[in-house]
Amino acid sequence: MRTTGDRLRHAALFEVTALVIIAPAGGGNFGISVGHFKVVAVVSTSIARLWTYADNLWFDLAMLRLRLSRRKTLPIRVLHALVCEAGLLCLLVPFIAWYLAVPQVDVSTAKAQDGSWNDEIEGLRALGHGEEYSALTAAQVQQVCGSPAFRGGAVARTAATVQPARLAFGLRAALLRRGVRIHEATEALGVE
Repeated sequence: MRTTGDRLRHAALFEVTALVIIAPAGGGNFGISVGHFKVVAVVSTSIARLWTYADNLWFDLAMLRLRLSRRKTLPIRVLHALVCEAGLLCLLVPFIAWYLAVPQVDVSTAKAQDGSWNDEIEGLRALGHGEEYSALTAAQVQQVCGSPAFRGGAVARTAATVQPARLAFGLRAALLRRGVRIHEATEALGVE
C-alpha cells in the first residue's frame, strides 16, 4: 500500500496541475471577477486535495479487501477515476453555486408544465419580493440551457434545495441544545 507521503504528493501534484491548466482561463471565460475565481479555485483545490487523498485511501483499502491486491488494471483505474470525479462533483458544485450565488432555473418540457411557477411569482410580488423569481420565455431559457426541449421557465435569483429530513433533524438538534423538550406527535399551538 502507498505511504501517506505518496498519497499527499499525488493529491498535491494532481491539484497543482489542475490549477496550472485551468487558472489562466479563469474568470474571463466565465464572466467571474478574478478575485472570486481565485477563491473558488483555492477552496475547490483544497477540497479536491482532501477528497483525492481520502478517495485513494478508501479505494486501496477496498482493493485489498475485495481482491487481496492493490494492482489496478485499466478498467479498474477508469472506474476509480469516474467514482473519484463523481464524488468530487458532489462536493464542489454546491460550494461553487453557493459562493457565486448561481441562480436556479426551473423549466417546462410539456404544455402541462408551462407557467406552473406563475402562482409563486405572484405570491412573491405580493410580498414585495418579485425580483426573487421571474418568468423566462423559451428564448431566454435557450440562452441559459440551450435545449430545444425547454418551452419556457422561471429563474430564482437565489435558491437552494433543502433535504427535509436533514432540516428536521438539524432543527431538532438545535432545539435540544437550547434545552427545549420535544414531545413527539404533539400539536404546536404557538411559539413564544
